[in-house]
Amino acid sequence: MKAYTNIQLAFWKDAKDKYSALTSKVDVDKTPRVYWETNVVMTAATAVVSAPGGERFNVPDLGKMILVTAALIQSLLFLFGVNYYSNGFETPGLMDMVNTEPWKLKKQRPDLFRDLKSLFNFFQAVIKHPDANKLQAERISLDLKLLKKYMTTTKDIWGFFIQDYYDRHNNGIIPGGALDDFTNI
Repeated sequence: MKAYTNIQLAFWKDAKDKYSALTSKVDVDKTPRVYWETNVVMTAATAVVSAPGGERFNVPDLGKMILVTAALIQSLLFLFGVNYYSNGFETPGLMDMVNTEPWKLKKQRPDLFRDLKSLFNFFQAVIKHPDANKLQAERISLDLKLLKKYMTTTKDIWGFFIQDYYDRHNNGIIPGGALDDFTNI
């Protein structure tokens, strides 16, 4: 017996579950802007809040938001990576992969490519290649509104990928249930 898993979908579902837990009791669109100032080893993060009129609110957990962001990128890395055929050469990075045949995201959906680039740059700076000097010099800008944008971007890229796949393999007919995990965030 063989067991199959869809690791890219598992990362997406993990991100979606963690995001839901963070936002279940919050109207994301009404939350104030939050920046994070960290110490050298990121053992403490202080929220700097821009709330109108000194309004009180619960500050989201930076660590949990970073885990969601990491899972979003991992879902896309696996989604494109397992569907990329390198012909024996090294697999390119995500931003290069999404612009190869057959996807060409930058050409087909420049808006979506721009949003992915923003997500990917945040991932590179804060998660993949954190740097104490950089993190001290700049505030980490991540709040629930930006996280919602990252969720939407990832969801839309999945939709782009799925539509492209079925355009090439099934005359554009997407089987029932193929988009169930991407209908809302």
